Amino acid sequence: MDSYFDISLCLNSFFLLIQTFEYLELKDKLKYFFKHQTLFFQSLILRIILILLIPFSLILFPSITPFLILLLIIIQFTYFYHFNGPFNGGSDYISTLILMGLFFINIFQENSKLVDYIALYISIQIIFSYFLPGVYKMFNASWLKGNALENISRSPNFKINSYLKGFLNKKPQSKIFGYLVIILEVLFPILIFIAPLWLLLPVFIFFHLLNYFLFGLNRFIFAWIQAYPFLLWFKNYIILKYNF
Repeated sequence: MDSYFDISLCLNSFFLLIQTFEYLELKDKLKYFFKHQTLFFQSLILRIILILLIPFSLILFPSITPFLILLLIIIQFTYFYHFNGPFNGGSDYISTLILMGLFFINIFQENSKLVDYIALYISIQIIFSYFLPGVYKMFNASWLKGNALENISRSPNFKINSYLKGFLNKKPQSKIFGYLVIILEVLFPILIFIAPLWLLLPVFIFFHLLNYFLFGLNRFIFAWIQAYPFLLWFKNYIILKYNF
């Protein structure tokens, strides 16, 4: 299997491990979602064991990797069922999409054309996850007027540092940062090809870190970082195939 996909799987496993520890910390609050508490706790322990086995399977026993990934997918969908959807919203969706893609890539790794199609689908979904929200913001009056970040900073749903809250509550700053977000998201498909990766990746990692410090969206950092190996693969694939 391509090293890009191995890296993505390891990053995905790391994200799931962090999420599992979060579930363990919140297990008393999550008991309302699960009728069988013991079974829920056992599934978390099993999840940790599977995650820790993945790096070893990649190095020593590649043939069992698809089986480990499949068990993680089953556990993930079990949680979706009990939570009536993803617990962490978009970050859970992207993580599950990548996990399922990696499962099929492992299963069909001898069929290079099918692997390419699967990786292309995931790469395009990741690109759209930036581009489409940017397009939406372009036609949203609140973002165009520069009120969006100001309104978000006042929302009780986000615990924002008082200094940052005061900074975003001012119209010029809110408007400038709002426009920067729109520009980054809308231009993301182009930036993949024209910007050097040593510059592009730190910029978007910083973008997600900023989301964390401003709005507490820490899960997005790990969820989208695990997707970047697919974007690196996508760039190389397009360049080689079309002499771009």
